[in-house]
Amino acid sequence: MQSPQVLHSVVTHLDNNNAHAYVLFVDFSSTFNTVIPSKLTTKLGDLGINTSLRNWIMDFLTNRPQHVRSGHICSTTITFNTGIPQCCVLSPFLYSLFTHEYRPVYGSNSIIKFSDDTTVIGLISDSDETAYMAEVQHLVAWCDDNNLLLNNSKAKELIIDFRREKGRMHDPIHINRMAVERVSSFKFLGTHISEYLSWTTNTSSLVKKAHQRLFYLNTLKKNHLSSTILVNFYRCAIESILTNCITVCMGVKESHSDWSSLEVFVPQNCTMGTTEFMFDYGPFDYANYTEYNETYDIIPMNESHSVHHSCFEEIPCMLLLVVNVIIILLGIVGNGVVIWIAGFKMKKTVNTTWFTSFVMFLNMFSSIFLLVIISVDRCIAVMFPVWAQNQRTIRKASLIVLLAWVLAVSLMIIFKLRSNQMAKSTKPFKIMTALIVTFFVCWLPYHTFVLAELTQILSNDIITIGFKIGTSVASANSFLNPILYVFMGNDFRKKVKNSNLSKIENAIGEEGRTMSRYLSRSNSVDARASTHI
Repeated sequence: MQSPQVLHSVVTHLDNNNAHAYVLFVDFSSTFNTVIPSKLTTKLGDLGINTSLRNWIMDFLTNRPQHVRSGHICSTTITFNTGIPQCCVLSPFLYSLFTHEYRPVYGSNSIIKFSDDTTVIGLISDSDETAYMAEVQHLVAWCDDNNLLLNNSKAKELIIDFRREKGRMHDPIHINRMAVERVSSFKFLGTHISEYLSWTTNTSSLVKKAHQRLFYLNTLKKNHLSSTILVNFYRCAIESILTNCITVCMGVKESHSDWSSLEVFVPQNCTMGTTEFMFDYGPFDYANYTEYNETYDIIPMNESHSVHHSCFEEIPCMLLLVVNVIIILLGIVGNGVVIWIAGFKMKKTVNTTWFTSFVMFLNMFSSIFLLVIISVDRCIAVMFPVWAQNQRTIRKASLIVLLAWVLAVSLMIIFKLRSNQMAKSTKPFKIMTALIVTFFVCWLPYHTFVLAELTQILSNDIITIGFKIGTSVASANSFLNPILYVFMGNDFRKKVKNSNLSKIENAIGEEGRTMSRYLSRSNSVDARASTHI
């Protein structure tokens, strides 16, 4: 009941005008080890506990011999006269009695205690945070008087503020001269509480845990373990999670994404709103679960149709579906034309080997390597034309392409793209620049949202939508390259009436003709010079 109590007090207060709330999650260092038995017995006396019971508790907590055993080796015995024994049923109860006297000083604040988990809630009105700040300092002083050590590094503060104009920035709270870390969400007693009071973070954690546990159950069943073991595993590790899924699912109907994530684990007759239902997935019904990715997430086969069907009921999903189908068709047609021209129609050259390999291999990293190779090849062809004419062979180009593929598959290392073009003809430079810029622009949204996910600066809903859009934009790079070949062809404006196939051929084969013209001019200059001599 502690988590609902936290949320209820905050939500009720936020209904008022110009109101926000602070939630401070306090953490103690070695909580049970710092309790002083004499102080505990004194507080038990204040609660009316009889003398004989207090003496028994005093004997239980003092003169406790303890040692550590590892195999046949035993450490020296040490006698303890402070603290409460760990892993003892009585310990949390005694600690609760030890801290029972602490109550909030101000009416606008609340203190929620569950064993050694303590939470301070400050309900702020009209931006007056004086009572909340004083409450925190009072807690620090009380802990010092009772020999309890606050762990400042693990304390977290959550601000819940729904005001449109939030006004000034909230100053961080300090405990023992150390600023408390401010977070956007925090796991409190098994429930993720976010600054937006949404279920998204908690739902994601719940779904991930349910997927993992169901996978283990399915693995046990595939190995033909006895029904007794399966039932025990289900009741110990899965039943509570699935029950929690049902509870959360009934409270997130307004959030379609959260509902879709949870409905896989909730029986259909429960999702229809009936009060009487039987859970569809019993402890022996997980043969219809199947792995669908490397993180061992699993989806029931009998739910697959409903999950896939939901896409056709959402306009954004339909738009992404149409866009991706168009991208696939354009990519297949455009790159197929390039492969046909460079691989079959044109005479096989070093240049056609580069571009054919570039459009054939689907791996993103190999594409980067091939862009680097093409750039370096053009740079060498311009700076050392005579050497390049003699050394650039199809066999060597094919070998380099093979090495690039092997390197991309085995290492997946992204190299920085650098090219130093010195050609007098700027056409090859323009083609490579266009390819690199297009590649960068198309993949920028996707990697931007990857960084956003790592830094957690955006909500999960925005990141999910961003990944879908970023993936579609990145996929569009596959059909933009053939279009660039067409528009970057030699003398495009002068030969608008030429076929698109000839323009692609001009773009791909242009470097060879440029080198030939360069070599011809060099030979002519050498001939004239020898004549004058």
